[in-house]
Amino acid sequence: MAERARINQQFRLYIEKATNLAKKDIFGASDPYVKVYIVNHREGVYNAPKNKHVAKTRVIKNTLNPFWEEQFLLSFDPSFKTVLLEVWDENRLTPDDFLGQVGLPPQDFLVGEGARGVLELQGGCQASTVSGSIFIGLRKEPQV
Repeated sequence: MAERARINQQFRLYIEKATNLAKKDIFGASDPYVKVYIVNHREGVYNAPKNKHVAKTRVIKNTLNPFWEEQFLLSFDPSFKTVLLEVWDENRLTPDDFLGQVGLPPQDFLVGEGARGVLELQGGCQASTVSGSIFIGLRKEPQV
């Protein structure tokens, strides 16, 4: 049987905000931002390739409830790939702190009109305290 050809489709990802993130900074807040990855999906396991993010939000200083309200246009084949969001706390002198991650289930990409939702952050492979939710929207863009 021949392997199915991979056909990239375009999706608009809207990252609205996060709430109740973990406190990582000395003064009780964080400086959060989100990295967006396109990853292979296998049985619900999402692993981000280091330094290969396709998009990144701006850093919002000194908050546990950041509002990004940013949009990104992504191109990938949802039969083989999915989106992984990682939330990080920016640090000046030490490596950034992991705040959590969430993988978007592949079936979400098959909805024509798109989906909006609130997703709980997970720990993934990082040994770090994780809490909070991220508010996102996802819509398949029309073929041109």
